[in-house]
Amino acid sequence: MVENEVEKRRKTAIVTSASRGIGAGITQAFLERSYNVVASLLRIEDSELETSDRLGLVQGDIGEAATAAKIADTAMSHFGSIHSRLRSRWPESRCRG
Repeated sequence: MVENEVEKRRKTAIVTSASRGIGAGITQAFLERSYNVVASLLRIEDSELETSDRLGLVQGDIGEAATAAKIADTAMSHFGSIHSRLRSRWPESRCRG
């Protein structure tokens, strides 16, 4: 099988709140299992994630519709598909008093 066919068959996961802790661990687990991953973070500079050609990062609050749209757009434009979505925390906007 040629490389392009492998890339087309690779699944894509979306992980929110992925900058550190459980979200970063879940993102890394998907990457280790050969998934493409789009990870959302409030601030990319706070990320514990290592760069990868199979990792797309989107900065923003997942509680905002524009961030959610950007995550989906990133997945489709970079990897051509979305197969899994995992929310590791409630959106920040829901956590505010």
